[in-house]
Amino acid sequence: MQKGRVYRNNIYAGLLGKISDKEYIFQYDKEYLDKDDAKAISLNFPLQEKEFKSNHMLAFFFNLY
Repeated sequence: MQKGRVYRNNIYAGLLGKISDKEYIFQYDKEYLDKDDAKAISLNFPLQEKEFKSNHMLAFFFNLY
C-alpha cells in the first residue's frame, strides 16, 4: 500500500492511502481529532473517525504535492 501523510497548517492531520488501483482511503489521525482546535481539511472531509473510501483518487488530493 502506498501512503502519504496529510498536514493542515503544518500539523499532521491524517493518512492518505492507495490500497489498489481502484481503492483509495483517507483517515484522520486520532490525536488530531482529539485536539480542541481541530478543523476539517476540506468541506468534503468533515472531522470523523471513520475512514473515507473511494474507487478513484479522492478529488481533493488530486495533483497536490
